[in-house]
Amino acid sequence: MFRADRLMGPVSTMIVLGLLLASCAPPAAPAPTSAPAPKAPAAAPKAETPAPKAPAATGAPSPTPKPAGDQPRYGGILTILTDVDPPSFDAHQESAYWTFHPVGPATSTLLQFDPLETTKAIPDLAERWEASADGLTYTFYLRKGAKFHNGMPATAEDARYSLERVRTPPRGMVSPRRQNLQPLKSMEAVDETTLKVTLERVYPSFVPFIAQGWMAVYPKKVIEEKGDMKRDVVGTGPFKYKEYRRGVSHDLVKFDDYFIKGRPYLDGVKYYIVREAATRLAALRTKKALVILPHPGITPPEAEVIKKEETNMVTQSGLYLTHDNLVMNTSRKPWDDVRVRRAVLLATDKQAAVQFVRQGGATVGGPMPPSGLWDIPKDELLKMPGFRQPKDQDIAEAKKLLAEAGVAPGTRVGLMTRQTFSDLAIFMQSQLTGLGFNAVVDIQEPSVATDRQRKRDFDVNPGGLGIAVDDPDAFFGELYTSNAPRNFSGLKDPKVDELFEKQTRTLDLVARKQIVIDMQKLALENPGVVPIAWRLMTMAQWKEVMNYKMPMSTFNNTKFQDVWLAK
Repeated sequence: MFRADRLMGPVSTMIVLGLLLASCAPPAAPAPTSAPAPKAPAAAPKAETPAPKAPAATGAPSPTPKPAGDQPRYGGILTILTDVDPPSFDAHQESAYWTFHPVGPATSTLLQFDPLETTKAIPDLAERWEASADGLTYTFYLRKGAKFHNGMPATAEDARYSLERVRTPPRGMVSPRRQNLQPLKSMEAVDETTLKVTLERVYPSFVPFIAQGWMAVYPKKVIEEKGDMKRDVVGTGPFKYKEYRRGVSHDLVKFDDYFIKGRPYLDGVKYYIVREAATRLAALRTKKALVILPHPGITPPEAEVIKKEETNMVTQSGLYLTHDNLVMNTSRKPWDDVRVRRAVLLATDKQAAVQFVRQGGATVGGPMPPSGLWDIPKDELLKMPGFRQPKDQDIAEAKKLLAEAGVAPGTRVGLMTRQTFSDLAIFMQSQLTGLGFNAVVDIQEPSVATDRQRKRDFDVNPGGLGIAVDDPDAFFGELYTSNAPRNFSGLKDPKVDELFEKQTRTLDLVARKQIVIDMQKLALENPGVVPIAWRLMTMAQWKEVMNYKMPMSTFNNTKFQDVWLAK
């Protein structure tokens, strides 16, 4: 068990760089030895995201690696470059990707998304699961002999307690994903390794929600003793948390009692915390580290340089379930007026933001990810006010709305954001200035910005929102509905709430998609959030890093249990 009772104070990036430069290679690791060829897995269950009806009773072992031209090898440290310290280690309470740097490799969920087929739910701590014919009862069979890193057995009661903590958080705890589990009627630990979950209604999103990385299974006893998991990392994952040096690094080591025999292949995982993008890229190219994950990622121009100049490196790119946006605080004037909020949505040049903020590494979209699954069709969206080009008509309408709302030229507006969104804040400053506002950028440390978000202590908040599952119950349930835990705008729209409840009960996929499209259009008519651009993230790695496939969400595929190093 790792404990950080006294987290170190800030340490400059120069110290981190000094550690990286101490050697011209990654941290020393034992020479890898050939691993025995793994057995072929049983048939894996079909994708569960999204499903118009309850999944069949199913289950399978964790995926067997599929190396290209070689067998998995044991040994080595996977070194990763990241950019920010986590506000805490409690996956049930946090909503930012940097929480997963210490937590992801150390924890397990009942189910997980297949690391190699990243939209398919497969077993994790539960070796299999069954669903009743009516889709109202799920039974999870936990792996016998699974242990937490402190030596305690992992039981069905720990899993029940963890899910209940997310669903009904104790007083004083914020649970960003409580809405995901609201349709649960009851949970029962039938015995030490059997968990029975009963739903109030058929819930198409249940399985993918259980599989997202946030649903970590924690030991009940530790939480009851400590009060939370903010300073402790105790899980059943393939790696055991060892050390946290604030502003410098996270260190995890192989957990010898991991419930899958022969895994993980790596001896450990080490994250270097380096804030400056140029320093991260330099450290990667000089092999001071082996990977930059999609968060924080690299830019498209940087990816082109790597493709042309680095023959021993590769990149992966794709749509990510994260968008840049502007949250408007409806509890403050003039943002309590829908005309003001709509004016900003109309005038914001989303296409320009793609180039200025993301250097082409993004795409314009509405409230749902532009994946083709739930989103407003692109050809239709680009004809809608606020998304069409050129911007002359939208800007004229926006200025008219501001005049009708009585917003005087020079009205001050603070753009509170965290450091990682400074480019977005500067871009939105120019957009608001063009509308006549006196826009002032207010950059805060990530922990301060997160706290101010939750307290709605801001005028407008340029930033990003990411979800683990491409599902309307996730996006709208967490971000847009009246009681959504991350509805930082505070907007309450009964019409959106009504459509949300309707779509989550609709099993016909075609009918549900139309309801979701109508729900998005309502959210754009009465916006609390301006969706600006959806990320097309790019990661980079040395070719010797085997068996890692970039997921669509930074909150999944964080365990690295099947990753191995070819050298």
